[in-house]
Amino acid sequence: GPLKKVEGSLKRFGKTATDAGKKMTMGLTVPTVALGAGILKVAGDFEAANLLMQALTGKTAAGIAGVTNEAKRLGSETQFSAAQVMDGMVLLRKGGLELGDIIGSTESLLQFAAAAEMDFATAAKTAIGAVKGQSMEIEQLSTVTGDFPRASRSAAASPRITG
Repeated sequence: GPLKKVEGSLKRFGKTATDAGKKMTMGLTVPTVALGAGILKVAGDFEAANLLMQALTGKTAAGIAGVTNEAKRLGSETQFSAAQVMDGMVLLRKGGLELGDIIGSTESLLQFAAAAEMDFATAAKTAIGAVKGQSMEIEQLSTVTGDFPRASRSAAASPRITG
């Protein structure tokens, strides 16, 4: 009778509510998991670059602490992430720079990259190519990179000639 109808209605409502709850949970859980995976990927990229720097220098984590700390600082103060900074630093090391020169040139290279609207890895490759193309010693990069932000601001301010 009527009790059976109410019971059936409550069961259907319960199932509908359970299904809706599952969908809502998935709607919240999947993006949260994806965000967590993204954070882990960035952290993993930073750690991977850190390990590569250790391998390239033959030093321990403590031995590259200056570079690691600089990458973290610049990652928090610029538009680039610490992982992106560390990747560029690895390229600078592969280009022949010692740790002190890497620390000394990274900030101006980041300014150059931002002004030129390029990623830091491209800016690092460009700088290394410029130094080597001018037959300069790679150790002179930190001297040269100090001119990059000023030169890129000047180029951006000058009128472009089109033909």
